[in-house]
Amino acid sequence: MKRWYIVFSLLLVTVFFAGCSKKTFTLSDLNMDFTDAVIKKESTGSFVPMEEEKAQEVYDKLKDISFVEITDSETLKEAVYTLSFKNMDKVVQEFQIIDTSNIIYKRHLYTAKDNVVDLNYLEQLFEVTFEATVLKADTSLLVQPVEGSSELRSSDKIVVSFKDNTLYDAEGKSISLTELEPGDTVEIIYNGLIMESYPAQISADSVKVIKHNYHLSSLLAVIDDIYQEDAGLNSNINQIVLDVSELTKLSEKEKEFLLMAVGYYYEVETRTGTYEELVEEGVLEELTYFEDGIIIKVTKAEFDGEKNVLTCGISKWRSPLGAVGSDNVIAVYNGKDWKITKKDMWIS
Repeated sequence: MKRWYIVFSLLLVTVFFAGCSKKTFTLSDLNMDFTDAVIKKESTGSFVPMEEEKAQEVYDKLKDISFVEITDSETLKEAVYTLSFKNMDKVVQEFQIIDTSNIIYKRHLYTAKDNVVDLNYLEQLFEVTFEATVLKADTSLLVQPVEGSSELRSSDKIVVSFKDNTLYDAEGKSISLTELEPGDTVEIIYNGLIMESYPAQISADSVKVIKHNYHLSSLLAVIDDIYQEDAGLNSNINQIVLDVSELTKLSEKEKEFLLMAVGYYYEVETRTGTYEELVEEGVLEELTYFEDGIIIKVTKAEFDGEKNVLTCGISKWRSPLGAVGSDNVIAVYNGKDWKITKKDMWIS
């Protein structure tokens, strides 16, 4: 009986001291079956979603830091960041990071025993970079995120606001908004916060031109020029059909870009097609008035990339007796905008 009493006493003491010992863990000790993550900056409310590869990178930066519980802390300190690891939109583990040494986990305060949390690395996560194609650059900057970017899943159009002296050319020289051209590829750095409107909205820290696409911007310039010609033909239209069947040097993505840009500029629906295809589809009856829209056709297009000169034919058609065009169009980029000359204009 005495032996059982001694054993029981030893067990009781062991349990008592185990309960009083400080809890220690590393992230690698926890259930971290995650598919993505989100980090939030508590001071601004901005957050950055991270896909699995980036989330894994953040996890690897933190997983070997040992944290020990601070049991004598009276109050929980205010966090700088909240880091949430998720699996299919469900949070699996969440941490509030106070400073380089202290975190909050499950409402308990822990401090790092060995390594420290790299706050500079976490702050850099809010400098999100993505590439986009310029749709519009006049009074505001409108872009389309490139294929494969997470921003494209948020919206196919994003209005970008920015501060003075944050627009740069490829050499890093400060430029004005009017020096950007539709079709340009730009690199945008922002804080990761996307306003859920349509178009979506972001505030950029910098916008840098990576590549000019003068071919696309020249085509948009001649399309706009013919659109403005004989403006009465545009009365009450709700769609523009672009006949780009002869633009064989453009990729399908570039043709899609033309459609999107034209639709945004004139606030109408757009599609590609030829007059013959519209008749065959029953959209038009042959030799009749196009009640809902106009057809803009580009022909014989040749672009000189060295001189930034486009030569082509262009026409706008609404009916056999309502059309205008020129088979001899020259568009020349002068460093700021496109100068367009149309020779031998015809009207029907």
